[in-house]
This record gives sequence, C-alpha cells and structure tokens, in this order.
Amino acid sequence: MTDENYEFEPESGLTLTMNGTSGTFRAGYNNENLEVKYLLTHVSLDPNSSMDKSLLKELAPFREIFDFKDLEFDELMQRDIDDSRVSHSLIPYILDQNNHASVKFFPPIVVLLLPTESGKVKPAAYYDKVTILGEPLKPVKGIKKWSCMRSGEPGDEVFQFDQPILYGNEPNNHNFVSLRVNPNRSKLVIVDGQHRAMALLALYRNTQKGWDGETKEAFKQYYEEWTPELINSFDLAGIKLPIIICTVPGLDENYTGDFNLKKAARSIFLTLNQTAKPVSNVRNLLLDDNDIISSFLRGILSTVKNRDLREESSFRIFNVELDQVDNKVKLQSTTAFTAVQHLYYIIEHLLLNSEDVKGVSPRSGRFKSRKSDGYISNLKQRLNALDVLGSDVTSTITRSSFSNKVERKLTEQFHSVYGKALLKIFENFYPYTVHCEAVLSLKSQISEKGEKTIKSVFFDGQGVAKVFEKHRQKLLEKYKDNSSPELSELLEQIDAKAKAIQGFEGGFKNDRFNRFIAPISDKAKLNDAEGNISEDLREIIHSIFENTLTTVAFQSALICGFFHIYEQVSSDFEGSSTVSLEEELSSYLESINVFFNPKSFSQLKRLVSVFSGLLKGEDASNMQYIERSADSFRNVVCRSEMQPDLWPKYRYVLLELWKPCSLDVGNVVSSELEECRQQVFSELHGDVLKKYCKEKMIHESELDDEARTHVFEVAFESFKSFVKHLTGAAGGLSASEYKSLVL
Repeated sequence: MTDENYEFEPESGLTLTMNGTSGTFRAGYNNENLEVKYLLTHVSLDPNSSMDKSLLKELAPFREIFDFKDLEFDELMQRDIDDSRVSHSLIPYILDQNNHASVKFFPPIVVLLLPTESGKVKPAAYYDKVTILGEPLKPVKGIKKWSCMRSGEPGDEVFQFDQPILYGNEPNNHNFVSLRVNPNRSKLVIVDGQHRAMALLALYRNTQKGWDGETKEAFKQYYEEWTPELINSFDLAGIKLPIIICTVPGLDENYTGDFNLKKAARSIFLTLNQTAKPVSNVRNLLLDDNDIISSFLRGILSTVKNRDLREESSFRIFNVELDQVDNKVKLQSTTAFTAVQHLYYIIEHLLLNSEDVKGVSPRSGRFKSRKSDGYISNLKQRLNALDVLGSDVTSTITRSSFSNKVERKLTEQFHSVYGKALLKIFENFYPYTVHCEAVLSLKSQISEKGEKTIKSVFFDGQGVAKVFEKHRQKLLEKYKDNSSPELSELLEQIDAKAKAIQGFEGGFKNDRFNRFIAPISDKAKLNDAEGNISEDLREIIHSIFENTLTTVAFQSALICGFFHIYEQVSSDFEGSSTVSLEEELSSYLESINVFFNPKSFSQLKRLVSVFSGLLKGEDASNMQYIERSADSFRNVVCRSEMQPDLWPKYRYVLLELWKPCSLDVGNVVSSELEECRQQVFSELHGDVLKKYCKEKMIHESELDDEARTHVFEVAFESFKSFVKHLTGAAGGLSASEYKSLVL
C-alpha cells in the first residue's frame, strides 16, 4: 500500500485549554457592532493546577507581548501599569487569607484573544477563517452533539470554542465548555484589569523563575521583596480571580466592514473604563476611533515612530510625551519637547478654526466640543475633501462618523500639507534640533551601560519614572518599620539607580545647553569669574526650554501662526497668489532661527532678555540679570498666566522675526504685525496706567497732562526696548504714532 491510501490528521496547535462558562455581548464602532463571544473562568495560583500554570505562562500585559517599535499607534490600547501599587498594595491584599473570599468577586480580568501576523509578534487585524463544526477537539464520553467554532485550519488553528448540546438544539453555556488556544498563533492581551493580573503574574513568576526576557526584566525589580519562600508561606490555592477571555468571531478574513480587532480591543477598553479608574485624557485622545482629529494625530505619531538610524532628522518618538501624568499640560518627561495634547490642540486649531486670529487676542472656545457641520466644513475645505472623495461621500462625513476609506484618504491629505509642514518645523527649529540630538546622545550613553531600568525610566514614558520614584518611597517607608538586611540591600540598589538617573538627567541638560551655545563665536564671554561656563546662564536657558519653548502656546504659535498667514495668501486656500509652501516655510524657519540660534554673547543676551528678563554686562563674569524685567515678554506682551489659548501672543513675537521671501506674504505679515504691535502697546499702556493710578491712589480722570505723558513714556520705553531685544533695532517705532493710540 502507498501513502495515498492514508489520510494523516495534522497535530493540533491548540495546546492551551481553559474550561468555564460561555456567553456573548456586543462591541460597537460608529454605527456597527459585532458579537463578542467569551469564556468566563477563574485563574489561580494553585501550584497543583496545570491549567492555571499554563494560563499564567501565556498571560502578559500589553507592554510585554508587543514591542512598541513594531506597532502602529492605532494598535495601542493600554494605560501604563503602576508596578509600585501592585507590589505594595494589591499583592499584600490578595495574599491575605482574610480577603480570599472577596477577591473571588473582583471584577474579571478582561482578555482579548488577538491573532498575530504570520512570523511576527504583531497583532493581526482579523482572525483566520472561522468555521462552525459538529465535533470537539477532544470528545467527552456520553455527549453526542456539539457546537464548535474554530479559527484556522487543523494544525494551524488560532482558537476553538467547544460547547455541548445537551437538550434541544441550543449549545450549553455552563457544562463541559472549553476554549482552546494556539499560543504560537495568538496572544492573550489584557484589555482591562491589568493591575490585578500583574499581581498574579508577579507572584507566579517569582516562584517559577518566570522573569526571562528583556521586556520583563525591566519590571522585575518592583517585586523582588516577594521571595519564593515568602510567597509559598501563604495559601496560594485559595487565591482565585475571575478572568474573561474574549473573541470576536465575526472579524475573520471574510469580514468586509470597517471594524477590525484593533478597534474592537479599544472599543472594549474604552467602554469598560468609562466607569473604572479614569483613563488619562491623553490616552483617550490616542485611542478614540470616533474622532477624525485623533486619526490625524496617530498618523503623525506613526510617521515619527517608524523612523530609524538612516533618518537625517534626530526627531524621534521619545521626544513626544505620550501619556502625560495626571493630565498635566506641562511636560514631565526629560526626553520630550512636545506631547500628545500639544499636537492634538495644534491640529484642532489648524483645521477647525473659521475665524482669523485677531491680533494678540486669545483664541476663544473649546474645539473639542465643536462637532457641528460648520466646523467640520472648515476641515473638509482645507483637506480638499470634495475633489478627493466626491460630494456624496463628503456630505456624510462628520467629526465622529467616517468610514475606513474616508479616514485613510483624509489622513493622507492632512499629512501631504499640514503633517509634513508640522514635522519640518519640529525638525528644523534650532532649539528642538539640539534637544533631539542631546536625547539621542543620552540614549547611547544609557545603552552602553546596559541598565534596563534606567533606559525604561527615560524612554518608556514618564509614567515609568513616576512609578519608580513611588516604589522607592514605599521601600523607604517599609525600611523605617523593618530594617531587615534584605530590604536594606533592595533599598541600596534602588537608591543607586535613582542617583544614576539624576546624573544622566543633569548630564543631558548640560549637553543640550552645550549644543545650544555651540555656534556662539565668543564663548569666553559665557564664563563666570572662575573661568567656567556660567551656571546661572545654564539655568536660564533650561528655564526658557521648560517654560516657553516646550509649551502648547508657543508650539501652537509656531505652527498655526505660519499657516494663518499662508492660507490668507495661497490660492490653494482663501488667497489668490501662487506661493510655494516649501519655500515660504523654509524662509520662515530661516528667519526665526536667526534669533533662536544665537551666534554671539550679545545675541544670547537678547534671547534671554525677551523670554526671561533683562541681561546686562559685557560678559557672564559681570552680568546683571533682572528676572521678568519691565521690557520682557512677561511684562510687555503677556502679564497673566500663559494658557494655551493665549498662543497669539507668541505669534506676535514670531511675526517680528519673520522675513518672508514672497512679496504677497510679506504684505500680510506687515499688516498683521502692525495690528499686533498696536494691540500689545495699548494693553501695556493700560496696565502701566492702572499701576500708576493705584500707586498714586488717584482715579484716571484726575490725571493731568504731565502724568499722562509720564505713563506713556514708561510704557513706550518698555515696548521699544522689548522690540529692540527681539529684532536688534527699534528705529521704526514712532512715539507720536503710538501716542495717538492712547492719548
């Protein structure tokens, strides 16, 4: 007989088996929703349970399963894990035998079974073909009828649900139900409850030597106080947490709609977290599939993230703060110069505004709530939606409702104009260039040391840095109550890492400063009396980076301010002139970089005097510094707290510096600049007048001509000095012209 007479059954890849109860619910996206089929079971630390051991071996948080550099931003779906809270709060609670009963009633850990792309550890958009079968993988004696669902072909399966039909024709949801999984073709991704899951995983790994792998090792330190001996002294068999494993069978390779497994995961995540501990606003902006602005945001971030060593630009994804702690607008990350909230705000103001910027007046209203057709029509016009998509499709688009095709086309349109320009500005604005170069140097230094924890603190998000410091403080508190040798050793290790982190951070700031001043020809003038670079100057420049250059307001002015002028002139928008976006943008950057890239000590003094305070002296050894002097930005242009909506005030500063290459653009810049100057001076004069009246304890109506002239001269001198610091000259300012504005 030959082999043709035999039919070989391929060996199944479904090596992970879970038993429990089955059910369904629906997950939605826009106007579409699909059935989610799940298995509800428990996961335990029982050392005698092979099923639990197998499940815990395969279960892992998102950060460990998928490499960030291999993912697109539409594939992200998780918040950071607070390992300190897990180690110091959750684990003690779970191990306490008095809590075992209540732990069983915790909300379930929610897991989505995601298929992976062939040969990659990267989530696939759809399951392999889902087939309905009448036989289980492993028959059960006495049960004849089954309802089974399998994804993939025998031997190369992704998953299989087996449910018996005990009575009638309906599958039984409670008895003999199993979900079998192929770990080589799929990953169990925790969608919700990852802190509870991490508590179990840490305990399991510490007893099973399960911290192998680079992605796990960076977090091992948070759980080192939980030794195997200590863990095994507790009743591990009594610890059971509910877990629900979800599949979306309708999303297989034959599906033709707009949904996919990535969107399903985010839909489940956001739905569950509406009533759970709030997800950061930043993470919601990244995950929102029902906001076209978020789509453009993810497109920009994906472009930056996909850069490699061959890129000329030094701008990398770790220069963007991806998950700001406590929703703070001010940057917390050492390596970042911009953030998700910054970019989202900028994109909104680029695409949704319908009115011209009025001088230095604040931008009014909140764009996040602007979803009416009036606002979205501005976006459609700017992205030329009618020509790209046609009138029928364009008329159906809203900010929160659009198809995959529309999203893709509009994202391409956005990137071709606004996205490319935004990236060019971030890549070529001199202060950002030196920042990014210094960050790349920092990354190389840390990598050479081979310290995974320190690298994680700097390059895996500011949430990691916060968790690290929180963990250190918790260990300090424990050490005060119990100064055991083991805790002492752990604390020494953590303190050594904290000291190293501070050293790297200080070194980075020094490196950024040194790169910033590198073009200055007379560097000797930057030395203090001891012959060293002035520490005061270092701190001042660092403050300008932190409090001005990396703010939402400044970056909005830098980008939106340019497009506000360009759109007025270009025939591609509302203007009538044929002007080159590439040439005008290059001219704009060249102009402003003259000021922000000082080539001499005197030019550096001008920069400091504008944004920080008056800096006088021939060199740093005898310099005098007056913080927030009367002729600085914070007294002349903006005396209130600098909020994002005040970005037109920074726009005025940039208009003073801009030297357009096109006559038409130049005319608009000159007109806008004059409007800004008049408004800035009028507001400054009003403030000086108010202070004078308060000081003299008189009403404005009681001022004589001499007093009014004095007030004008004080205001005009401050304004004139500010413009001179900014442009190098103030000869074009006419006192009589400005006097006519206010007297």
